[in-house]
Amino acid sequence: METPQKKIFASGLLAFAMAIALLACKKDKAADLSGNYTIANNKALELQPNGQTAVQLAVTAIEDTRCPPNAFCAVAGWGKVALTVKDRGIAKEKKLTLYTGYNLPKEQKDMAKININGSNYIIQLSDITPYPGINTTEKTVQLRLSKL
Repeated sequence: METPQKKIFASGLLAFAMAIALLACKKDKAADLSGNYTIANNKALELQPNGQTAVQLAVTAIEDTRCPPNAFCAVAGWGKVALTVKDRGIAKEKKLTLYTGYNLPKEQKDMAKININGSNYIIQLSDITPYPGINTTEKTVQLRLSKL
């Protein structure tokens, strides 16, 4: 014959086991990598949420035909950036080309949709600095990463 204390203990033990099972099934949310990033030409940036490299953004080439400041140009020109996005979570690499400038053809976009660690993001080329004609040792690219 079962005593009331044994029934209470058995019920409590069952509830505890179910709670542990539910917590074990809970998926970790991927870290949000959204933000503004600056990367120099021919350099890479490692995004490391929780101390682990999730993705590497690398600028592999910059072309810049924009009109220099205080110059009179027939056309405004454009900037073109070649990027490599390496998703370390699934060992996948994607090559992108993003543009900035005025009156770009429809297929030349300043943003692209990418998937990093199972999450969708928009990567956007915000700017290329400095403008042509300004003395500097290297060009840099400003990128915006936004989680969808």
